[in-house]
Amino acid sequence: MTTENQSDLLTVDKEQELTPGVEETSSDKSLDMLMEVSMKVTVELGRTSLKVRDLVNLSSGAIVELEKQAGEPVDILVNGTMLAQAEVVVVDDRFAVRITKMLNHIDRKRILI
Repeated sequence: MTTENQSDLLTVDKEQELTPGVEETSSDKSLDMLMEVSMKVTVELGRTSLKVRDLVNLSSGAIVELEKQAGEPVDILVNGTMLAQAEVVVVDDRFAVRITKMLNHIDRKRILI
């Protein structure tokens, strides 16, 4: 985990404009209609399986080990489907993620449409 300043992080506001002379496809038009729809974004640190007896015995201060190693990328899920991987950073005393690997443009559209 690294600490970042707000000004050091880049944000993406819009997809790049289509190349002049290339017609917009029906999926591009569908995507345009969805631009203002909110979607659930989850950052998954890791997973594990526990037996019911272990779940029942959990208490404050208990440690639950996850399958991922420390320093491995976290998964970014949109409506439960993986969109990207990232590293955890801290920005102004809040957790954030820096995207390290993103699905290609076609796969991203499939998730969103």
